[in-house]
Amino acid sequence: MFEIVQKEKIIELTDEILPPCWIYREINNNHKENNYFNNTRINKGIWVSGKDGQLISELKSAIDKANEIICISTYIFSEPEIKESLINASKRGVRVYIITASNKHLKNKPDEDDDFNIRMYDEMYRLFSEMQGIVKIRTSEHFHSKFLLIDPFNLENRRGFLLTANIDTKALMGKLIDGKFRVNPEICISLDDIEIKDLYKQFCLGFWEESTEESKEKGFYPIKKKILNNIVFENILLNSSKDKSLETAILDLIENNSGKIILCTYGIQDDTKIFQKLLKELEKGREIIILTRPRNKNMSALLKLVKGGAKVYGHDDVHAKVIIIENDKLMKGIIMTANIEEISFTNSFESGKYLKREEYYSLLTILNTWISNFPLELKLGIKKGKTKKEVRVWNEKKQEIERNKVIEEELINLPPLKANSIENYDKLEKDENEFKKPNEEINLYKKLKFIYSIRPPILPNGAKLYQWSNLESNKKILKKSKYPIFELDEKYFIVIKDKTEFNEAKHIAERLNAKIVTLEKYVSYK
Repeated sequence: MFEIVQKEKIIELTDEILPPCWIYREINNNHKENNYFNNTRINKGIWVSGKDGQLISELKSAIDKANEIICISTYIFSEPEIKESLINASKRGVRVYIITASNKHLKNKPDEDDDFNIRMYDEMYRLFSEMQGIVKIRTSEHFHSKFLLIDPFNLENRRGFLLTANIDTKALMGKLIDGKFRVNPEICISLDDIEIKDLYKQFCLGFWEESTEESKEKGFYPIKKKILNNIVFENILLNSSKDKSLETAILDLIENNSGKIILCTYGIQDDTKIFQKLLKELEKGREIIILTRPRNKNMSALLKLVKGGAKVYGHDDVHAKVIIIENDKLMKGIIMTANIEEISFTNSFESGKYLKREEYYSLLTILNTWISNFPLELKLGIKKGKTKKEVRVWNEKKQEIERNKVIEEELINLPPLKANSIENYDKLEKDENEFKKPNEEINLYKKLKFIYSIRPPILPNGAKLYQWSNLESNKKILKKSKYPIFELDEKYFIVIKDKTEFNEAKHIAERLNAKIVTLEKYVSYK
C-alpha cells in the first residue's frame, strides 16, 4: 500500500515590522464607565463625566436653583434632562439664553464628535423646537465654547462651570450606542466670581455681536448685530473676534515653564503654532505626553510627534482639552474648549482658564489616571509579535486608520501535490512560490501554517491492459513481468501495489520507457 503523505510548512511573521499603528495596552480598565474613577467628583469643584451621573446632576441642580438668568454656551445641545430643567426654569420666570452652533453647520459639518450623526442632529433639532419661544437661542457656525452660568450678578446664588463637554448625554454621563456603553472622557470645573463675570462678558459678546441667527417660534431667522465696546477680560482666556489670548497663553505656558508637558485634546493638526512649539521642545529633549482620539485627521501631527519622541495614548471617545506642565513648584496648566487646530485660534469662539493650585493637582490626577488607563498607544516600528487580538494600522496611501484582527496562527490548506514519479514521492516539496502570504487588509498573521498532501502517481483514466503479441521486440520483457502493464496513447504504465515492488518494476520500466504507477485501491488515506 502507498500512503497519502501529509506535509506542512510554517512561516513565522512575528519579526515583520508594521506601519505606524495603535496597539492595545495590557491594562485593567477598572471603573471604565466612570472614566476610571470610583467617584466622578474629583474634588469640591471638579468632575469627570461618567455613568454615576454626578456631573449632570450638579448642572441640573444649579439650573433648578437659578432665580434670575441662565447662560449656556455649547457647540452641541442634545441632552433632554437639561432641556427640561431649562424649560422649568423659564416657567419660574428665569431668563434662559443659549448660544450654540447653527443647525445648518451641524448638519453639514458635524466635526466636533465622530459619533455625531443625522440621528443626533434630528434630536438636537427636536429639542430646539420644544424650547422655541421659551428659551432664547442664538446660533453661529463658529460657536464652540462650552460653559454654564447661573445668576452671574447675584453674589449669593451665582455659579459657573467651564466644561470640555457639550450639553450631550454621551458627553456628560454616557449612553448605549449599538449595544455598547460609551462615555467621553470629559472634565468640568467650577468657576470663581471673577471668572463668572469674565465668561458672562464673553457670552454677551457671542450673543450680541457674533451670533448670526435667532430661534423663534417658526424657526431660525437672521438677526441684527449689536457691537459691544470696551470689553476687558481679567482671568478668562478666549478666542473670539475681539480677543485671541488663548493661543498666546498656551505658547507662553510651554515656553516659560519647565517640566513634562501633558496635553489632552480631541483634535490636533500640524498647521498650528502650538504643534510647531511642541515639536521644537521635543528636539530639546523635553518629555511630552499626548492623550487624544485616534482619528484620521490627527495622524499627520501625531506621527511627527511620536517620531520626535512623544508618547501618545488613545481613547475612542476622549474629548477633554487640557494642557499641564508637570512641575510641583510651578503648578501651571490651562483647561479649555479649543482643539489644537488652526480653526480653533482663528475663527472659532473658544474659552479657557488658568488652573489654580488645587485645580492643577486635581487635573494632574485625572490626566495621570488616563495615561495609565487609556487602552491604545501609537507606536512606530513595532514588530507583529508584539501585537495581540487587534491592532489599528495607519494606511498611508488611503490616509486611514484600519482595524486589523491579529491572528496568532492561520491554517492554509493547499491543493494536493501529485507526484510525477512514484520513486521517493514522499520526499517531494511544493515550490516556494506556492507559500503565499494572504492579503492583510483585514487580518494580520503572526504565523502561517501551510498544509498539503503528496499523492503517488495513479494509473490515468482510460488506460487499458496491454495485449502484447509474439511479434513484439519486447516480448521477453513483457512475458517476464509479473506486474500488469497498461497502455494509453502509446504510453506504457506499470502498476505496483506497494513500495517493495518498485526496484523490480523499475528495471522493466526502464526497458519499456514506462511510468510506474499504482491504483486508487492501493492508496491509504491515513
